[in-house]
This record gives sequence, structure tokens and C-alpha cells, in this order.
Amino acid sequence: MKETLKKHATKSFMIRTAVVAVILIASLIFTKVGIIPLLFGGTSIDGTSDFDALEGKQVSFDASYVLAEYVRRTSTETDTRRTTLTHVGYIVWDYDNDAMFGIYLPASKSSRLDDMIDETWEWWDYEREEVSSNLHVDGTLRKMEGKELQYFQETIDELLYEDEQDMVYYYTIDTTQVNGLEKGWLAIISAVDMWALLYFIWSLVSYLSQGYYRSIKKFLDTNPSIPESRMDADFASAVLFQKKIWVGKEWTIYIKGMKSYLMENRKQVWAYYYQRTGRYSVSQIRFFDRDKKNTNIDIPNSSYEEMLGVYQNNQPQMLLGYDKEWEKMYKKNFNEFLNLRYNQVISQVQTGDTYEHQQQTNPDNYFDDARYNMDAYREQQADKTDKS
Repeated sequence: MKETLKKHATKSFMIRTAVVAVILIASLIFTKVGIIPLLFGGTSIDGTSDFDALEGKQVSFDASYVLAEYVRRTSTETDTRRTTLTHVGYIVWDYDNDAMFGIYLPASKSSRLDDMIDETWEWWDYEREEVSSNLHVDGTLRKMEGKELQYFQETIDELLYEDEQDMVYYYTIDTTQVNGLEKGWLAIISAVDMWALLYFIWSLVSYLSQGYYRSIKKFLDTNPSIPESRMDADFASAVLFQKKIWVGKEWTIYIKGMKSYLMENRKQVWAYYYQRTGRYSVSQIRFFDRDKKNTNIDIPNSSYEEMLGVYQNNQPQMLLGYDKEWEKMYKKNFNEFLNLRYNQVISQVQTGDTYEHQQQTNPDNYFDDARYNMDAYREQQADKTDKS
């Protein structure tokens, strides 16, 4: 039994591992390994860097000298026609290497950048000895084009003479992107990757801690009088459904994912098939025991009748099938509900009125020898109803 459950758990674990690996590899390819620079930062650049070779890559730059704003981006709400500033582009100067290029940032940083512009020109006009402000910029090195390039060139023409423009690089560090991918998408993909990693870790811990056997071990530890060999024998003779549900005479053992679950058949008082179609479809047998505990076991529509048939043959104490009156009685008058079948069967087992047994006084043990014809019982109850 344990090896069989372990085999199923191992297969499930390998499938989960493969799925996680596919998710992580696909995300790395799609983001151009963007999650790595997101975590550790891009390649540090300055005026001596090869901008053409670094185009589309994640880079970083420590800006101190900010000369001017060259472009603004806004968004307008359709209903209110309200316009909001979203991003601003600035021209920065790498003073040590005499190079100029752009940086593109969220509008939330515009106040700080405006202060840096003032500080830069104060230094230029000898109103301060040095520029003390610094802003670390990290984003995708993107080549300018279209209107952005036009506005950048117009601003450069205001700052420099034509023969001084050799120091200008028509690139901008776009902080809204990582390796060319919008940060919003990267955040979503990163969240998926994080979920996949946590899912893998959880699956690994569950597998190594023998989650596939935990419920059974707990039951055996709680019931030391029941030897494991007895459960092994019941498992070996159980009827198998869907390659993951073993319906034995004493216990039902089933697997969900990598975990096994155990249900004591002798405690069950009612079971019926439940199906819901649509978006949140469900196909399961619902079990209810003498302690009013509910257990749901997923089973396709094509197999439920055969599975309920096994309980019909081996569990005479159970009511099978759905009845609205039974449900009302179960919820409002549970003792009366037990009298419909469970208490009668247990009483008959104890007194020997109907069943052949070997002087068994514990109702939990009657399954070893008792036999019960449920169809005959139903006919008997129908006759009693007709007479009354």
C-alpha cells in the first residue's frame, strides 16, 4: 500500500516539477532574462559605453547633472477629459566623459528632477561650488524615434551649438521597462514565477515528508489495535476507481495531488452523487458519517454508479442516493435521520435478528462477517410504509 501511494505521489511530483520548469524557462525567454536585472540591476554605463551594442538591454546610470526637460507624456480620461502627466524625459550630462543622453521617468519624480536642473545651472553659473544631488536611474536603453527624437533634438539645439553636438547620444534610459519589457508585465510574470517556486517548494516538502502516507500513519497511530497488515490486506482487495480511489471493505483511501486521504467506511451513514455543470463544475460523491463529518470524493459521472454499488454491497448501514427529506432530517433531526438506516442496522447486528455474525458486540466490527441485501431491506421498508 505505502509503495503504491508513493508511486502515485512521485508521478505527481515529477509532473509538478516539469510544469514549474516550463513556467520558469518560458518566463526567462519571454522577458529576455529580465527578472535578473530587475533583482540585481542593469549594466552600469557612462559616456564611454557602446550605446549601440547596449540598445534594448538593462542599464543603470548615476545622474548628477540634469540639463533640461525634453518631453512629457500625458493620459486623458475618456469620461472626464481630465489630463494627467504620467512620464517626463530629461537630458542628463555625464560631465566626466562629456556625453549627453536622455532618461525617462515617472512624473512622480519630476519635482526632484526639477530641483536637480536648478542645481545644475546654479553650478554652471558659479552660484555653487559643486552639484551634490544624485539620482540612480535603472531601465532599458532605448533609441529615440518619432516625436520623442524631434523634441529631444529641439531641446539639444537650444542647449548646444551644432558643432558641439558630437557629444550627444540619441538614446534614453527608459525606467518604465526592463530589458525592453514593460515593468507592469514583468511584475505579473515575476509574481507567476514566485508562485511557481513556492508551489515547487511546497510540493517538495510534502513529498519528502511523506504526505502521501501521513493520513494513514495518523490513523494507525490513533488506533494502535489495528495492525498495518490489516489495512494492507483491505487495500489489496479494494476496488480501484480512476487509478486513485481504493474502495475497500473497511476503508476508502484516495489521492488528491500528492496527499492521500482515508475514510472509515463503517462510520458512513449516507452517500449520494452530486454534479454541477458550468464554469465551476463538480462531479463527486458526498459522504456523511455518524459524527456529521462530510467527505467529498471527486468521481466522473461515468463511474459513480459503480462506486456507489461497492458501498451498497459492503456497507449496509448507509443510505444511498439523494432525498430532500433526508437532507432536512440530517440537518434538523440527526438522531431521527440515523434511525432511518444506521441505528436499525447496528441494532440488528448486535441482536442477531437479521444477520449472521460471530457473537460480535462492537458494531464497528460487523463488516468482517455481516452480509446485507439492501434491495430486500428497501422492499421491506416500503411494505411497512404501505401498511401504515
